[in-house]
Amino acid sequence: MLGEVVLTSFIEVGIGIAGFSSIVVALSRSAITEDMKIAFLQIWIQSGAIITFSAIPLILEATQIDRDLVYVISSYFYGVFLTMVMIFGPMRKRLKAHPILIIGLLFPLIVLFNAVFLGKAWPYLLILLAGIFIAFLSFYQLIREMWANESDA
Repeated sequence: MLGEVVLTSFIEVGIGIAGFSSIVVALSRSAITEDMKIAFLQIWIQSGAIITFSAIPLILEATQIDRDLVYVISSYFYGVFLTMVMIFGPMRKRLKAHPILIIGLLFPLIVLFNAVFLGKAWPYLLILLAGIFIAFLSFYQLIREMWANESDA
């Protein structure tokens, strides 16, 4: 099944992003700044979400749950998680510095819309893909902050 392959690939990418960001922070020769800590925390939250919410549909498909309900249940979980991260997570601090990230507020709405009205796999997978993109942007920010820190030293 194509969805299974895509979800498994998302899990692998999430693990890779988390691992590479950890290596970058460990190899940083300069002191870790507050911006680096926020970017690193965002990467770990985003990577954990990608891994977790890619695994949930795979686990649900292995149970006796109706196939149509798999992405409805997964979307509810992911939508609630994204809402909590937007309210309490490091993203709220980054919104002040990077107003373009306001687009991220659409993600919980899209996932919850999918849960309530659509119940399809493609919106769920697109939001997971967008999460991977945000994790890559956070990884870029982490490296940029590290280079800026290195050049100042």
